[in-house]
Amino acid sequence: MYFRYELFWLPLLAKFPTLNVAAPLDIAWVWHVHMLSPLDYERDCNEIVSTLVDHRIHVGKLREEGFRKARLLWNQLFPMEPFEVDLTAPVCNVPRFSSRIQYDIVAACSRQRVFNYQVSLPHYEDVKFLREALERYKQHLRFKQEHPEVFLVPCYDFDLMWHAHQVHPLIYRNDTIEILGKVYDHNDSVNDRQPGSKLCSSEKTTRNIWRTSNTVFAVNGAMFRGEPLLGSSHGRHPEAANYSCMAALQCTVDLTRLEVEGLPKRKSYKVRIDVIGGERVIKKQVKGPAARIEDPSKALSKFQFNTMNSNALQVMRSQEHLIKISSKLGSNISQTFNSKAFHMKVLFRILYLNLSPRLKFRIPFTA
Repeated sequence: MYFRYELFWLPLLAKFPTLNVAAPLDIAWVWHVHMLSPLDYERDCNEIVSTLVDHRIHVGKLREEGFRKARLLWNQLFPMEPFEVDLTAPVCNVPRFSSRIQYDIVAACSRQRVFNYQVSLPHYEDVKFLREALERYKQHLRFKQEHPEVFLVPCYDFDLMWHAHQVHPLIYRNDTIEILGKVYDHNDSVNDRQPGSKLCSSEKTTRNIWRTSNTVFAVNGAMFRGEPLLGSSHGRHPEAANYSCMAALQCTVDLTRLEVEGLPKRKSYKVRIDVIGGERVIKKQVKGPAARIEDPSKALSKFQFNTMNSNALQVMRSQEHLIKISSKLGSNISQTFNSKAFHMKVLFRILYLNLSPRLKFRIPFTA
């Protein structure tokens, strides 16, 4: 996976250490991940090219110029190896070689995929949020200075700052030696969140240290939000996830007909339909053994139904029989409610189903 990085890129940088160059995407990713383990990165660099290879972040025109310089040097030094590769194509014809990199970069790439998911949210581009994260990162370093033997667990906001610091290897090395007396290692392999794990126990200790200093550890938008969705492999982009099935359905419903059959006696009964935890839909008096109520000119009842608040209707007859019916969207617009003593048919018609302010559908509704 990283033979191009080890055999070509690191030697190129060691040969031209002062040039501002930018790496092709496959190498840039491997390089980025490698730098996030500072002690391993320094050891591996010394093993391969006998020096700590520095890195600078270039954007915009600086990156374009650095990319152009890198391509020229690469083509001069390695004319048989393309500077860029097609990342959508299957990986094949990888040369056999014995890597001298001891750090498990493949495993680290997988872990960084999870990290990138955590910080790929809009507020991570907010300047105020990032400034506060920088101050929290400085606080994290102060706590490490005060508690050098404690494994301190970061939140994702200032962990991002920590990452940004590490991808300037020489600056990071000098800064942490000055602050802590040694290079501050970054171990992202501690990710077992089971109770009693090192991560869980260390997080409790970290929270206590922050609390003792009257500082807030956990902030909104900076905590673990679960594992990322699994995408497809073999170089294809994962399909966009459809979350519409998880949306709360907000409906305006017309009850257009009510039919009751099988009432045990020829006397009057009261039928009530309620949205569970919500409003009264209808309360009507009917006469057994069967009844049908409808008004051709208007609906018997109009009500709001929001699945965020409730997912069922409640039907009662004379306080004796209670039936709960889960709501769902279907092809039929009538539903029979059965009990041992009677069954009831209720006809509903959806007016509008709002999945979002922009989407409106006219569809049948089964309750």
